[in-house]
Amino acid sequence: MRNTIFYFFMLLCGIATAQESTMRVVLGGNFSMYAHSQSYLQDGGEQWHTTSTTVSIIPYIALQANERWLFGLQGGVNLRHFNTTILGAVPEKIVNKYNSYSVGALARRSFMEGKPLRFFLEPGIRYAWFNRNHINVPPFGPLPIKEAKELSFYATPGISWSVSKHFRVLAKFGNLRYVTGKFKYEESSEPENTSQFDLQMNAETLTVGAEVRF
Repeated sequence: MRNTIFYFFMLLCGIATAQESTMRVVLGGNFSMYAHSQSYLQDGGEQWHTTSTTVSIIPYIALQANERWLFGLQGGVNLRHFNTTILGAVPEKIVNKYNSYSVGALARRSFMEGKPLRFFLEPGIRYAWFNRNHINVPPFGPLPIKEAKELSFYATPGISWSVSKHFRVLAKFGNLRYVTGKFKYEESSEPENTSQFDLQMNAETLTVGAEVRF
């Protein structure tokens, strides 16, 4: 999977050198935070209330090939926290946390070049992995994930605003992706393979970011 990212990045660099190049170094990052609450009744009549919070931080370094194209490498960390309260005579709380990490490559095609406000489309590839975690996410029950690895190809639309010659802010919303991966559970000695196309258009996909151009 890591070799796929390397070859993808080399392809992007080849495309960049074929363009009419201005080649500027770009340092940037994206940030998102999403919280969700849900209440429901279990089969036994117990009332459960779950709150989940997700924070994502994705820094990147890139080359601005010209007014239209940017190519780069990215990393990332995703922090997720589940807090479940079982209401009853004696309330019970279940707290679960897990982190995931990722590396990848990205490209960005900007439109309306020469304008401070631009729309863009950002395709990319990302490899993510989890450490061992015990996750309890009602109503699906306990998911004792021992190991997980995931490779995704995605395309994300966004908008950017040039505050100055060297500083830009941006926002992204939505995600079309193909994901393939392996999940290994404690009760199984063999990993389970999974793959799917996924279109996300919700608040969890909203990210804000900034970048400095040198």
